[in-house]
Order: sequence, then C-alpha cells, then structure tokens
Amino acid sequence: NMTYPQSYFAMRFHLNQPDTLRAVRMWFNSVAEDANIANFTLMVWDDDNGDPGDEIYSMAGQLPCHAQQFEDFVTYYLEDPLPIEGTFYVGFFQNHNVQLNLGFDQNTDARGKWKYKTTSEWNESFLKGTPMIRAVVGKEIDHSHIADNELVKCSIYPNPATDRIHIQLPENSCASLCRIFDVT
Repeated sequence: NMTYPQSYFAMRFHLNQPDTLRAVRMWFNSVAEDANIANFTLMVWDDDNGDPGDEIYSMAGQLPCHAQQFEDFVTYYLEDPLPIEGTFYVGFFQNHNVQLNLGFDQNTDARGKWKYKTTSEWNESFLKGTPMIRAVVGKEIDHSHIADNELVKCSIYPNPATDRIHIQLPENSCASLCRIFDVT
C-alpha cells in the first residue's frame, strides 16, 4: 500500500470590507492523455499571521477541468456561499503524486501571495509568477443559463465486468462526480 505526501496550495486574498465567497476560478493546463486529471479538495482558510490558518471550507472530489475557450478559467462554485472578511486563502489539497498543473502567469510576480505545504510548515515559492487561481466574491451568481442536468453520453465497458471497468467520456468533458453500484 503506497502512501503519498499530503500537499497543499494556498493563494492569499484580502477584502477591505466583509463579503461573500461564491466560487473559485482556476486555469489548469491541458496535458497529453489527461495525465493531470486527479481528484483534489477545494479549500478555504482564514489567516494566521501571514500563513493559511484554520480551514473554513472544503469541497472534496473536484477534478481539473478545461474551459471551452483556451484562455478562460473554469469556475468551481461553492456548495454554500461563504461569508468572508479580511485576509483569507483559497486553494486545494491533494494526496496523490499527480501534478495538477495549475496555470502559472510568469508576467506578474505574486511570490508573497501564495504558499505551498508538503510537510508541517507553509513555504513561499522562489518561482517568479502568479498561479492562475481567483476568488469570486460578491452578490449571488446567476445560474439561470446553466442546464440543471446536462446529459453526457459515455461508454462503459466491459459489461459484465469482474474487477475493472473503463469509462470513456466525450473529449473536452469533465465529470465532477461518478458513483458506481453493483446489483447488491
């Protein structure tokens, strides 16, 4: 049984007045054979003297997705709006060895605004740039243009199966949750 390090990434944001966190937007690089598609937990922390402090929100089972347009971020909506104030951090947790490959803007330098943790302490990066992750705050987001149950056609094989099945989704689709049950 192989274990992997628990890894955290956190981007710092500061509000001048209290607001509501509605979503987090991220831009993941697309890589060959979707090698960077692995679960992560979306997380929000409060501030602890310049480091991420207590966890104030988490949403497990998220996957890196890619927008229709190459330059667009993908929006991960929080299940419940989160009242927030002052300094806070948004980011993710992973406990596997897959590099999630979050986009990185080398034209702006935000080294002091993001941290990572693979041990017991938060560390600042020496890399010059800005990870492509954004907090979405403000009034309620209008979801009226989003279909409630958009069907995705997929192939599942072999059927019947013994110990392994394959699920083939259409190109550019991103399943956020998949549950499989047997007859019992």
